[in-house]
Amino acid sequence: MFLIESLGQKILIGTSGWDYEDWVGPFYNSNEKKLLVYSQIFKTVEIDSTFYSFPTPNFIKGISRTVPKDFKFSVKLPKDITHKKLLDVKKGALDDLNRFLHVLIPLENEDKLGALLIQMPPKGKHEIFENFKDFISNIDVERYDFVAEFRDKSWLDDEVLKLLSKYKVAFCIVDEPLLPPLLEITGRVAYVRWHGRGNRPWYYYEYREEELIEWIPRLEQVANNVEVLYGYFNNHFRGFAPKNALQMLKLLGIANSIQKERLQKVVDYFEKEFVRYIKARGPDIISKGDFSLMLSLFIDKKRLERANEDKDKVKIFEIGNEIIRGTVKDYKIEISLSDKSISHDCEDWRKRASAKQFCKHIGSIFLYLPKEVSFNLLNDIIKNIDEWNFKVP
Repeated sequence: MFLIESLGQKILIGTSGWDYEDWVGPFYNSNEKKLLVYSQIFKTVEIDSTFYSFPTPNFIKGISRTVPKDFKFSVKLPKDITHKKLLDVKKGALDDLNRFLHVLIPLENEDKLGALLIQMPPKGKHEIFENFKDFISNIDVERYDFVAEFRDKSWLDDEVLKLLSKYKVAFCIVDEPLLPPLLEITGRVAYVRWHGRGNRPWYYYEYREEELIEWIPRLEQVANNVEVLYGYFNNHFRGFAPKNALQMLKLLGIANSIQKERLQKVVDYFEKEFVRYIKARGPDIISKGDFSLMLSLFIDKKRLERANEDKDKVKIFEIGNEIIRGTVKDYKIEISLSDKSISHDCEDWRKRASAKQFCKHIGSIFLYLPKEVSFNLLNDIIKNIDEWNFKVP
């Protein structure tokens, strides 16, 4: 499942952007210079701000001086080119591109320029295919690594993929609700963007470890067929992106000691943050007397749905004032009211217990027990969250 060591040099994982205030705490310390610290941990970043406006020469020179020699900046083309002029050569899209590339020369001269992302507008293929074809047939694909990211399913056909291959423009592989993660290789490099799987917006989402593990064989397959694989997490809210990027590096088996140390910092922060969240929101939730809201503090929507499906598999062997013992499928669960502890043995619980969050089996127990028992138990856990111990046998 894991990548062989030689592929580690070919895979560069980072995030879309680095300058987010809500990363202070989970990822940055308050007094740290963001890009300087970021570039000591990751080897690449995607510059997202260039989509909104052309960068200044001083900005490009400044970021180039800040990062190490082996650091790579992938850069998103300005929306003036892709969304306003719709890649129309007759309207000056190529002139704007050349002006943009001229500003990036300091990165190119220092060998710090990664790929150039052409993020297409959310339009169907029939609307701007001719513009796209004319545009990529006139760009310097020998000098630069261009990547095309489509935002509509109509672009996912053989005609488009053959066109990309002809001009060595990489197909952007995505993880998002709209399009499937097609592992198409059409250029010298590969490019993956993890946008998230949330709702309104997609990128307010934290990938679970099992969702990241799904990508390990995919990345191995792609990396074996390109010179470099760039991968960027765009789920920037609350520091989810750097956490997931570091987790991916660790799962790939290519995380260095600095990355592992920073990942532990992020994990520790999120675990403590959850307890702070329970303390802040708990009293208000309890006052509403809504059992579903109380339970949702500890378990996400998907796990809760699976918990509801599995509640008929619950068996309770003992229930009293001091102890509750039972199983869900073949997994044992023991809740001690006197010791204020929950002990369980499934793998998901092992990952979530330190953060005091429920797996689906614990959710099933609470859904199965008499509502008054579950309500009183959750009430005590919320009020005394610091005293409760979530144990792994």
